[in-house]
Amino acid sequence: MSTNYFPVKAKVLFPLVCLCNPTDSAFEKLPDEVIISLLKKENKAKLVNILKFHVIAGNYTSDKLPLLPLETINGQNVNFKVDYGNIFINGAKVVNADIEASNG
Repeated sequence: MSTNYFPVKAKVLFPLVCLCNPTDSAFEKLPDEVIISLLKKENKAKLVNILKFHVIAGNYTSDKLPLLPLETINGQNVNFKVDYGNIFINGAKVVNADIEASNG
C-alpha cells in the first residue's frame, strides 16, 4: 500500500479523542477477502467510515464513562457497560483502558 493512501491533514478536527481500536485477534477473524477489498482504492470511503466508527470526540476515562451511548465521528452510537470492573463497548470487552497518548 502506498504511503499516501490516507493523506495527513494539517487541520486538527478533534483535539481530544477516545480511540476504541480492535485487538489483533479481532482483525484475524476477518476473512482475507474483506481486508483486501477494504484496501482497494474504490473502497476508501468504506474503510474511512469503519475507522471513524472507532473514534469518539472527547476525552473519556473509564471511571467517568457515561452509561448513555456516545456518538462516534461517523455518526453512529456506541454503548458502554461497566460490569464488575470490566468495561464493554457494544458488548466487546475492553482489554486495556485509559491509555493516554499524544501526537508529538
